[in-house]
Amino acid sequence: MQPYKNVPAIIDAYVALRQQYPNLYLLIAGKHNDPAVKQRVQGLDAAAAQGIKLYDRFIADDEVQHFFNAADVTAFPFTDITTSGSVLLAATFGKPIVAPYIGALTDIPTEVGVLYDHADPAGLRKGIATILDDDTARAAMAAAAKRYAATLAWQHIATQTAAVYDRVINRRT
Repeated sequence: MQPYKNVPAIIDAYVALRQQYPNLYLLIAGKHNDPAVKQRVQGLDAAAAQGIKLYDRFIADDEVQHFFNAADVTAFPFTDITTSGSVLLAATFGKPIVAPYIGALTDIPTEVGVLYDHADPAGLRKGIATILDDDTARAAMAAAAKRYAATLAWQHIATQTAAVYDRVINRRT
């Protein structure tokens, strides 16, 4: 995990939310190249750190599903991004997404989750709380995420691309 993924922000949001949501847990998975992440978790007192599980290692392809299947919500507090495979992967698992409204993430349909203003220091926390507060909305977002992911399947994209070529070719003849 590179610093632009802003893992300390999700830790801070979790600590703030844990009082309101005592059954909340945070899984952070992936090899951390930023020592600040491990230091941030280790620097928490026992009460604040309760429920945080840090998997500071490479996550093999066959393990990824375990982390996404364990999640009710996925959060991506990026500071700078053009596009994100992890956000799209979360959608394939039908997980509501909380991410900043930046880069290609602005193309994600609003019904898939919450895209927050990255300039708002409380945006991440408020986005997660929005999803946690409404079970019905969370279920609707999960279904919308799966539908959105289906539109990104290679077969769907190939069909759309072929249709564009077909229209262009038929205009010339």
